[in-house]
Amino acid sequence: MCQQGPFDVKQDIPFANEAEIGAMVEQFEACRWPYIRWSHRCHLAAGAWYLRRWPYEVALEKVRGGIQLYNRTCGTGDGYNETITQVFLRAIRARLGESDPAESLVAIVDELARTRTVAWMREHYSKERLATRGAIEGWVEPDLKPLGFSGSISSASCATTSFGAFGSSSTKIAWDCSTSSTVSVTR
Repeated sequence: MCQQGPFDVKQDIPFANEAEIGAMVEQFEACRWPYIRWSHRCHLAAGAWYLRRWPYEVALEKVRGGIQLYNRTCGTGDGYNETITQVFLRAIRARLGESDPAESLVAIVDELARTRTVAWMREHYSKERLATRGAIEGWVEPDLKPLGFSGSISSASCATTSFGAFGSSSTKIAWDCSTSSTVSVTR
């Protein structure tokens, strides 16, 4: 399911409902989501799914670990860029901060897929900057223009949250709402 032929074009198919997003995330975590369907929209949907459920740092770890595992299993093992991941996750966080909690996740993902494109990111970052070791391995600020959002929203998940490294439930995160930070991690 993961294999993509050299002439296959990624399929960007909108989600019909939140259950479809949840099913995609489940298959993504298990490295069973078809690689040909692993589009920018799916990256955005996974990020939005996690941010609706966990604080930013937890969502970032799940997205980071998930993309790296998925890329090693289904795509190319060297395609991960930390700055790109964080740019889009911060954009998702900012958009979710503007939304009503009852707003459809599908509508939010559709809007993000239209507005938070690779072309949008390239308005803020040069190709050269994104190709640096610093950008690949960590967060670097934009070199062309500011992103225009801080992405600092409060988390709705202010409790100890169990999450796993894609299938296990061995990690506990205690989230301190007053400081918006992780206060303990046990494995």
